[in-house]
Amino acid sequence: MKFAIMNGSRFDGRSDSDVIIDLVKRSNPCDIFTYDQLAEELESGTNRTFDRQAIQKIASKALLRLSKETFRALQAVKNVGYQIAEANQHGRLATERRRKSNRQLTKGLAILQHVRWEEMDENQRQAHQGQLMVLDAIVTQQQSMEKRMRRIEDAIKKGLKKPNED
Repeated sequence: MKFAIMNGSRFDGRSDSDVIIDLVKRSNPCDIFTYDQLAEELESGTNRTFDRQAIQKIASKALLRLSKETFRALQAVKNVGYQIAEANQHGRLATERRRKSNRQLTKGLAILQHVRWEEMDENQRQAHQGQLMVLDAIVTQQQSMEKRMRRIEDAIKKGLKKPNED
């Protein structure tokens, strides 16, 4: 098993994200990069090694730059590595990320709601209450937008149906 070593740098001056982005730039949609291939690319020109966890962290960190610079997205392939998503898959990937985000917001709200208030002093309670109010407003707004989007999507789907499909 390989372990990431944090010291040392790449001899050509590129960052780990640069390496991933350069790899994607010279590849095509649907190409799959195994963790071993990614480790080999990342280790080239450096004295460092990269394990799966380090590669996942680097890929995650590179996602926004990758999208902006190459108009590409990577999708995880379980126990294999990553695949360059086709353009028509970007919407699905964005929806998956939105769902994960919604779950995390809801979990965060639950953590703030279920607290032992008596274990905090007055300043801590006030700060906590403020944070709770802000996150509650964000979750409520997000749920409202989700509901609205569902109605719009349903109306569009209904409008796209042929008259004899009902």
